[in-house]
Amino acid sequence: MVSITGTGTLDTAAITASSGNATGTGTGGTAGSITLSGATVGIGGALTTSGGTRGAGGNVSVSSGGALNTGAVAAAFGTGATLRGDVTLLAGGPITQGGAIVTRNLSATTASNGGATITLTHAGNDAQTVNLQVRDGTPDAVGAANTGAAISYTDANAVAVSGINSGTGASGDVTLLAGGSITQSGAIHAAALTATTANATAGAGLITLNHAGNTADSVNLQARAGTVAAVGVANAVSAIQYTGADAVTVAGINSGTGAGGNVTLLAGGAITQNGAIKAATLTATTARNAGSAISLTNTANDAATVNLQVRDGTIAAVGAGNANAAISYTDANAVGVSGVNSGTGTAGDVTLVAGGTVTQSGAIKAGTLAVKTLNDTPAAITLTNAGNDAAIVSLQTRNSTDSERTAAAIAYTDANAMVIAG
Repeated sequence: MVSITGTGTLDTAAITASSGNATGTGTGGTAGSITLSGATVGIGGALTTSGGTRGAGGNVSVSSGGALNTGAVAAAFGTGATLRGDVTLLAGGPITQGGAIVTRNLSATTASNGGATITLTHAGNDAQTVNLQVRDGTPDAVGAANTGAAISYTDANAVAVSGINSGTGASGDVTLLAGGSITQSGAIHAAALTATTANATAGAGLITLNHAGNTADSVNLQARAGTVAAVGVANAVSAIQYTGADAVTVAGINSGTGAGGNVTLLAGGAITQNGAIKAATLTATTARNAGSAISLTNTANDAATVNLQVRDGTIAAVGAGNANAAISYTDANAVGVSGVNSGTGTAGDVTLVAGGTVTQSGAIKAGTLAVKTLNDTPAAITLTNAGNDAAIVSLQTRNSTDSERTAAAIAYTDANAMVIAG
């Protein structure tokens, strides 16, 4: 074990702590750990723990009263072992890095009443789980409240989030980039959450952020080709899932070129957008007894299939009943409806606008159903599911500028009485 404590500035060269059985047949050793603390800490060399030939990795803990800049940190395991050590970083100022961090569990916390950022964006980082906290207080007495400072983390491979900004109060922006899937076991709190995976292999760059405690004012979720060092411009066919406890605005999903994978959104408040969504199948659900609207009307949206639900209940237990809130969806091209308001009871108004044909494989329930296609080549509306139920319907096929009608066919079936509004 290496332990260094300083009362002033601590600048280190490379430090290696190693132990373990040096033979290939004996019991595995336990790696030496490294603990550093100082008023300010700068790590110019590498911090490495190694379990010798057969030992598990040791832990690295670094605490700085002020800013903390790390060199490379490797809580590695010995040749015959598979368990890395943990890395814990704590600072009263910003945490940055000049070399990659390799660890099992990475915990990075800043504690400053003025807010101090965490910027760990080295393309060689490799942590199995991360816990990232920007808090008030001091390193000696970390506060319970989040601050508005930004958090950025990059990982070369897949990573699981065990918690980000887990304190009370408002949080800053959070940016995550990974070369594999991004998952979570603990909630993420952010003003704007950006999560990107960079892996061209289908299904290898999933974004699965479906913790019921998540809160973000806006989300930008991208599954791309390329690498973390050079994120591709093309979308990758990997599914994206996001759950938010409250209302959420989509700043963009799969904004690259080409087709995206399936996208699933679940929120305890309204779902809106200021950036386009691309998806194979888009499923958007709000769950709130008072009803929360879905308004996804960006003209660049492009989903082959949509399933849009406004329900009662909560995100932890989505209700079986429809809630009386409006649904609006716009698509740049043709779209197929796999279901809208598929629950029981009265539904709110539904508006669908598409740049191509509108078809369905599942029923639509609505107070007023308004459907419009906009294409100079006539684009038909074919909504003939026997379970459709709308009190009022308006079905229009128009040209691309919405200035005149086109001669496209319209077919609609309703299970009950209806009024035709146009």
